[in-house]
Amino acid sequence: STPLYSSAASDVYKRQQLDKNILADVRAGVQNVDYYDFDLMPGLIPEDETSPYVDARLEWEYAEGSKLVAGATLARGATDLQAADQEITSVYAQLLHKISGRVHGTLTGRFQDAEISGGGDKLDGKEESVLLLGGSLTYAVADNIWAEVAYNYDELDSDIPHRSFERNVVSVGIGTSF
Repeated sequence: STPLYSSAASDVYKRQQLDKNILADVRAGVQNVDYYDFDLMPGLIPEDETSPYVDARLEWEYAEGSKLVAGATLARGATDLQAADQEITSVYAQLLHKISGRVHGTLTGRFQDAEISGGGDKLDGKEESVLLLGGSLTYAVADNIWAEVAYNYDELDSDIPHRSFERNVVSVGIGTSF
C-alpha cells in the first residue's frame, strides 16, 4: 500500500559526559510531515505540518553492568487509526540491574500522551494516553543463550469510543544470539 505521508527531520545532537558514570544525550530539531494527496481528501488528511522534535535522556551507570536510563520525547508519530498521524509527548525510565554474573533484572516504565491529527471530525484533536510498565528476570544459560521470564502491564485511555483497554502479559522464553 502507498503511505499517506513522508516525514523528514533536521536536528542537532549533543552527547555530554557529565561525570564518569552519567551520560546525557539531547537531540532537538524540526520535523516536517508532507501528506500525499491532501487535496483529494480534505478534512480527512491534514495539511502538511512542521513541528518540534526533542529526545532528551540521562544514563547513570551506578554499578558495573547496572544502569538507570530516563528521558522524555516530543515528536510526530504514526497511528493505527484512519488519521494520518499524532503528536506524542512521552517520559520513560528503565532500570537494568546485574543481580549476579548470570542474572539480570529489568524494570521499565513509559507514559505517553498523544493528540491525533487528521481523520475527520471523529478523530481530529482526540487524545490518547498510554501507560506501559514491565519487569523481567534474565538468566544467562551460556554466552549466547538465555532464559527469561517477564511481566508487562499496558493501558490505553482514549477519547475514541470502544478503544481503551488494559492488558496483563506474562511471558517465559529462551533466546539466543549469533
